[in-house]
Amino acid sequence: MQYFEDSLPPQNLIRIHRTYLINPALITHNEQHEKESHIVLLSTDARLPLS
Repeated sequence: MQYFEDSLPPQNLIRIHRTYLINPALITHNEQHEKESHIVLLSTDARLPLS
């Protein structure tokens, strides 16, 4: 994952979890999932963990 983080333009991607790099323009909102976890909702209808 570090390879992709280093090779791709930083203004186009953010790391939201140790296994996810996403385009911040796709984020619609985030919501609390459980007591101490959150989910990021994307315009593609994907739901990804946020850490």
